[in-house]
Amino acid sequence: MAKIIEIAAGERRRDWRREVMLEGRLDGHPIKVLDVSFGGIGGAIEIVGHGDYQAPADENLRLEIEIGKDQTLIFEVIIVRLMEPAGTFGAQFVSLSDEQFRVLEKLTMGRPL
Repeated sequence: MAKIIEIAAGERRRDWRREVMLEGRLDGHPIKVLDVSFGGIGGAIEIVGHGDYQAPADENLRLEIEIGKDQTLIFEVIIVRLMEPAGTFGAQFVSLSDEQFRVLEKLTMGRPL
């Protein structure tokens, strides 16, 4: 009988994520991008004023990420996880162009843009 000598960490994502701190907008709402991978992003919604943000389920949303002074990347995403008390969410990319993929590659590898 085999003996268990180590238990794997709880991280079971298919794509490796890199922690970042970038400004962005999700359908016009200010957000912070906390981590990024080729599959999607983890972020925090900045609640401004009264009321909570309600992300539409199974609907493509526009995600804008500011990666430079005058450079903004635009993605189409779907919210796959929303943790309301913490204001955090996970979003999956709907599709990626070659240019978007190249920038994400640089972000995930920690290379300069």
